[in-house]
Amino acid sequence: MKSITSDTIDWLVMWACLALGIKLTLNHFSKRSAEKREAERRATLKARRDEREDKRPTMLEALYSELDAYRILAIRGTDEAQRNNALYARIVMEDDLGRYAEGPGPYADLDQAHRDILLAHARRDAAEALATSRTLLGEVRRLTSALDEFAFYAFWAMVAFLLWSWWKSGFAVWWQ
Repeated sequence: MKSITSDTIDWLVMWACLALGIKLTLNHFSKRSAEKREAERRATLKARRDEREDKRPTMLEALYSELDAYRILAIRGTDEAQRNNALYARIVMEDDLGRYAEGPGPYADLDQAHRDILLAHARRDAAEALATSRTLLGEVRRLTSALDEFAFYAFWAMVAFLLWSWWKSGFAVWWQ
């Protein structure tokens, strides 16, 4: 005769396997659709470049090509989000300076007063971005530590429950 604890463990294992199977299936289909979207995006960018007179790459083309190159050459353990953000900031700056096609024209036509205004706005935007990033990182750290603490207590609660169930079953052997 099976004990209640054995049935509980059977259900837990069954639900864990079912959840893992669903997650793996969804990951498989989402990767395939992501690859398809990536191929469509590349074809669209290539068609747009062929239609333009200016054969320089656009900001998006430069961004995607550099992101692809960094993914290939990335060292394990590097912070990918931080690297991508720095890359994006550099490419936006280069686009503002007129390096890429379809971007704003260079700022050579502006007088000193307008350049000072643009510089002040850029500094303000950078300061706001820094403040927002620091706030977000602090919130993420707080949520991560709360989740880690919850997982720690949930693990020990499950261990205590299993030990209590084993004790209530009269120390029955579950696998028989």
